[in-house]
Amino acid sequence: MTRKDTETEGVDLDREPVFDRQGRRITEDEVNRAGEALETGDVAVHEVDIVYPRRGRPSLTTPGVHSPRVDTRVSREVKNHLESLAHTQHRSESEIVREALEEYLARH
Repeated sequence: MTRKDTETEGVDLDREPVFDRQGRRITEDEVNRAGEALETGDVAVHEVDIVYPRRGRPSLTTPGVHSPRVDTRVSREVKNHLESLAHTQHRSESEIVREALEEYLARH
């Protein structure tokens, strides 16, 4: 199996890092070996542990590692103020909330 036959077509693994579930970088050689193993029947599809690039936000800590998510409810007044502040500062609401939470936790 050549790289063109894999789902990584269009991804330059030498320039764009792709990681497995353990956070190890996947190389071109690993993709080719996995493809060859699939073709020869040496491995079943469910045994291949390759995670293709995730869509969505990048990790806040380590590439390839999921950043936990915290959901909370706020009053309409707080939400409006947050939206206004984000717009004024050209920042995301999430960025402002993360910063505020980190500052609060550092003080307590």
